[in-house]
Amino acid sequence: MPIDRKERAFIQFGQLTVILIYLVILAGGIVRATGSGMGCPDWPKCFDRWVPPTKVEELPANYQIIYAERGYASTEFNAVKTWIEYVNRLLGVLVGFSIFLFLSFSFYFYKRSKLTVFLAFVSFLLVSFQGWLGSMVVSSLLSEWMITLHMLVALVIVLLVLFTVAYTRLKLNLQPSRGFTQVKPELMVFGYILLLVLLLQVLMGTQVREEVDGLAKAGVLRTAWIDELGAFFQVHRVMGMAILVMVVFWLRAVDLNQKSGWLSVSGLIYISLSIELLAGLFLAYMDFPAFMQPMHLLMGTVLIGLAGFKMATLQLNTIINR
Repeated sequence: MPIDRKERAFIQFGQLTVILIYLVILAGGIVRATGSGMGCPDWPKCFDRWVPPTKVEELPANYQIIYAERGYASTEFNAVKTWIEYVNRLLGVLVGFSIFLFLSFSFYFYKRSKLTVFLAFVSFLLVSFQGWLGSMVVSSLLSEWMITLHMLVALVIVLLVLFTVAYTRLKLNLQPSRGFTQVKPELMVFGYILLLVLLLQVLMGTQVREEVDGLAKAGVLRTAWIDELGAFFQVHRVMGMAILVMVVFWLRAVDLNQKSGWLSVSGLIYISLSIELLAGLFLAYMDFPAFMQPMHLLMGTVLIGLAGFKMATLQLNTIINR
């Protein structure tokens, strides 16, 4: 059935929210790769200004003393790092507006699907919590576990919004499931295991990143980082190869009787996985180029989102077509 403007707006704002969250993840990766985390020592303002300074002359002469308790006692002002961090925050604000509109349009489905409204509301609450968590990351002076939690909550929001969109499109027949073939239960179980492994791989990657940050702070040359990394890096590398095999096996099995072009969800999973592995190889064998670190993080999180959306669609189709 054709969808009306409000239904289309709901779906579009859900998709926009996911895209913006991925942009925030990418921006966060750039912030970390460039060491811009304390580019703005306060929150939500930046040096107590809504528009950050562009030169040190715009700050009070004793700015290092003013922000000493926030880790700025020996930090020199860097306009580039300040604006990198501030753009990251602005993207977070856009996520907030987008998820609010997503929730607003969900009320259009209230009579037909209260679950849609509930899921959209939970997504909105999580985004609000994520905003507060961002302020805690700054207050904790970039605590490693807080940064990791911040990213995990972002992934939960992505998966929840994607599930909400998939559920609404299928449940309300906004996207009819043409030619759907029942997926075997064991393949569904394998898919959930794959999602868990992907999540563990991202967590393992954050541990590797912490080790890299420690080596950088200790003054170890970039060319020696690989030799200095411990067991987390070795396990992370082996898991990458295992994930490649698991993803190819799972997609070939679930798409056996269905057409799956490169612009389908399965095709995008293959593409994101390929970029992710290539970025990992660049990091491992090209002395950790800084520009590759955000790409590696982004593709890992995109892969989880796409796999989660694929699983949600398969699971919902299985339930609806019983």
